[in-house]
Amino acid sequence: MGGLPGRGKPGRQKRFLILGLGNPIVKDDAVGLVLAPMVGRLLPENLVDVDGLCGGGLEVVERMVGYEGAAVIDAFVAADARPGEVRRFAPGAAPGTHRTSFLHGIGLREALSLMREISAAVPGEVLVYGVAAREVTSFGEGLSAELQARLGEAAAVIARDLRAAWRISGPARKKGDAGCTS
Repeated sequence: MGGLPGRGKPGRQKRFLILGLGNPIVKDDAVGLVLAPMVGRLLPENLVDVDGLCGGGLEVVERMVGYEGAAVIDAFVAADARPGEVRRFAPGAAPGTHRTSFLHGIGLREALSLMREISAAVPGEVLVYGVAAREVTSFGEGLSAELQARLGEAAAVIARDLRAAWRISGPARKKGDAGCTS
């Protein structure tokens, strides 16, 4: 497991992780990777780390070890959702997200349970945010114009919810500081 600052270090302030999931070469599927740093810029740097990952299941949960709370951002597909719409789900309950709810492997809910059974220091609270997307099977870099246009609003919605859920306050990061740790 690698090098996120603030992990499990005694005496430090509580830290939270925002983890964006996605595939950077599958159009709108990359929305979690794009949105996580945007959300991170809206939260206090001394409390929040931001990272991105293309995997799922145990790999996702391993990245959360040592944090008090974690938020996962991933694309989801639903006929009744407009691109960029944000919905909060329980771990493993997000429709149409293939990294938080696997068909051919261990899902997020199961991975969290397994890690807790072996006494790993996983967060007590994991929040899962789905961002509605359309083009999640088309190869290509860059988000669709429709989704790209709603990123600012989606980032603000998630950041506002995280401030309330994690009871954090304080100034946002300095402009231009993406906050990515890898």
